[in-house]
Parts: sequence; C-alpha cells; structure tokens
Amino acid sequence: MYRVRFYKFVLLLSFSGFVYGEEVASFSRVISQGSAEVVATPSHVEFVFVKIGEGITAEEALNALQDFDTKLRLRFTEESPRPVEINSSGPFILFKDKFTAEFRVSILFSLSGIISVTDSQKLFAKLWDKMRQVASEYSLVLKGPYLKVQNKETVEKSTVSMAIEKAYPLAEGSATALRGTIYAVDKIEIKELKWLHSGENSDEPVSLTEVKCRAEVLVTYLISE
Repeated sequence: MYRVRFYKFVLLLSFSGFVYGEEVASFSRVISQGSAEVVATPSHVEFVFVKIGEGITAEEALNALQDFDTKLRLRFTEESPRPVEINSSGPFILFKDKFTAEFRVSILFSLSGIISVTDSQKLFAKLWDKMRQVASEYSLVLKGPYLKVQNKETVEKSTVSMAIEKAYPLAEGSATALRGTIYAVDKIEIKELKWLHSGENSDEPVSLTEVKCRAEVLVTYLISE
C-alpha cells in the first residue's frame, strides 16, 4: 500500500529553433521540472552480517572466517522469528599492508507479523536488538536494517510517472503564454530517484510505518508556434 504526496516544481524556459525535414516547422522548447513522492509501507527488513578476517597471508585471512556461514545459518533455523531468506556472498580478499578477507550473510525477515500488531515498534526494536546481539556474539559487523517494499519497481515507476504528470501544467501554461501549443515531448530526464527512511542512507532514521520514494524529472516539450 502506498500513497502520494506532491511537491512544488519549477519551470525553466529555453528557446531555440528546431527543424524537422527541410525546415518545414519551427519549435520552441519548454523545460518543466516535476517532483512527486510516494509513501509506501515496508514489507520486509534485511540485516547484513559481515565477518572480517585478517592475516599476513591470504590463507591466514581466510582461515579467520572459519565456518561462519554455516554457524550463522544454523543459528537462524533454530530460533524464531525465522527469516524468509538467507543469502551469502564472498569471501572477498583485499591486500594492502596485510590480507583482509570478508564474508557477508544477509538475513531477510517478513514484516507482515510485526506491522499488523499494535506494538509493532516494540517488536521491531526487539528484532533489531537481537540482530545486534548476534553480531556481538560472533564478532561481526552488522549493517542495516534495510527496509524493503514488496513491489519496489512498480512504486518507482509510479513515482516517476506522477512527477512527469506534474511537470505538464506549467509547460502548458507557458505554451499558452507563447501563443503556441505543446506539440510533443522531446526528452525526459530523471534527475533524482531515491528512497528515504529505508536505511539506504545511514544518516537518516528508519521508519517502520512508511518509507518514501522520491522522484524529480525534467521534461522538455516542443512548442509549436
């Protein structure tokens, strides 16, 4: 479920001759900026555990990882709440002054049983605290939480479409002021498409009740004279 919030947009004008074929028509360009914001309820939350091993040799760095992946998977299959998905990546090895090996395990939980209850914030806090405890027990780096939306691409497309729609009225007004009409869309540029309060930006607080998808576009229209 998601709802829409619209924000102000700015109109920029630039004029130039534009010719099709053998100069049978002349057009002006109107560039209109549109912004829109869609608010969605997250459906899942992801935590990422990072195990880092170091050593003078690559083998020593890898040995420091041990059977971290197996142990962590076993831990989450024995306790509740159980994740809906566990994914591993690595090991990755880097050498500078010494070898560093890194292995990542991402744990994805459904939020359906959390958001639907009255004390959802407390349940989410308990889950977060448990992930921090696991990270401490296994000497891991914890990243997240990252809040996920079920139909992310659909929400993003909807937000961009609404931003484009909001760019049209001022362009139409400018065309009227120029005693012309909008002939066609010349170009659409997506200037910004990002999620807010989802955990993607570590400087922002996360919001269990609503994450926001924001889009800003520049639409160039051809105005017939």
